[in-house]
Amino acid sequence: MKSLNSFLMGLLTVCSMVFFVSSCSHDKALEEIEIVGIPENPAVNNDLYKFKDIAHFKSYFTYLDNIYDEDDQAFLTLVEENPVVNTVHNLLANDIFENPEERYQPFLLDPVMMSIVNEHQEFQIKNVLLTHVTNGLFLTSEMSNSAVQSKIRRMPKGDDFDVNLIPEGAFLVSNDKFETLLGPWEGGDYDFVYEQQMNDSRFCSDDNESTGWLWRQNGGDGEAISMIVNTYGRWGRTYEEARVYSYRLENGTWRKRDSDLSASVWAQRRTNNCAALDSDESEQKFCGSCNYRRARVNVGGNKWHQTGDVDGQFRKIYPGGTILDFRTIACN
Repeated sequence: MKSLNSFLMGLLTVCSMVFFVSSCSHDKALEEIEIVGIPENPAVNNDLYKFKDIAHFKSYFTYLDNIYDEDDQAFLTLVEENPVVNTVHNLLANDIFENPEERYQPFLLDPVMMSIVNEHQEFQIKNVLLTHVTNGLFLTSEMSNSAVQSKIRRMPKGDDFDVNLIPEGAFLVSNDKFETLLGPWEGGDYDFVYEQQMNDSRFCSDDNESTGWLWRQNGGDGEAISMIVNTYGRWGRTYEEARVYSYRLENGTWRKRDSDLSASVWAQRRTNNCAALDSDESEQKFCGSCNYRRARVNVGGNKWHQTGDVDGQFRKIYPGGTILDFRTIACN
């Protein structure tokens, strides 16, 4: 445990903050985490993960999600070692920049999906291309239709997504259920109604709400954190999460560097007419030396939030014993 001088102890007392430091295990072996039924890895098709069918995708996604819940450092080891696809996760993990405003700030909130989709938000199931266009929606198209793929790539995504720009030959599906991911390409009726999807959040928001990527640095010390607090839903489950990266300025360039880091998240959940339900709070997630930390809570079933319902707190202690604290609220 690091020793704090009397000044810092006084500062902590004044701020009414209690700080416990533990060590995160960068070198914790992945095999220490018991995961039943390790799935077959996806194939790679031109910088794109390809799954044999929905069942294959579901088993692989669930496998990664379980590891992420058990130990985020083991998750990082798994998805960052020997990368074969340039995923959104790896673009974020390897980002270096001179101006923090120009750092990579993906709209995608789901950390597991970030480790699957490529830089164009794409992956493949059977002969169907799926592209994340918002956090809750995919556009599906035939993998062989390169013209449609090019049009989808040029479309604005995230908050700027415009349903009126969907090209002919592409169809929307949601991430509500694994079984409906392939939309009309799987056969059967296709009855997705975009307007109905949007109107479901008329009172409170069950959509994917986020603070966006925030930045905080300590004066001229060359130390900073990049963080996000958000809630998102997928496969019938609601998640609330706080994530933080540690950065240091070296020769005019910001790079991820290890430090004493922590994150926590608290969430109030509601019905779709804003009536309060349960609340949930993660334990404070500490590491003695790492450049990334996250805290996540999740619950079965779709839940809603309103302003102030998701609260993230972060702390970084860097050489010299200086403390960098930040607290922010999602669902604004």
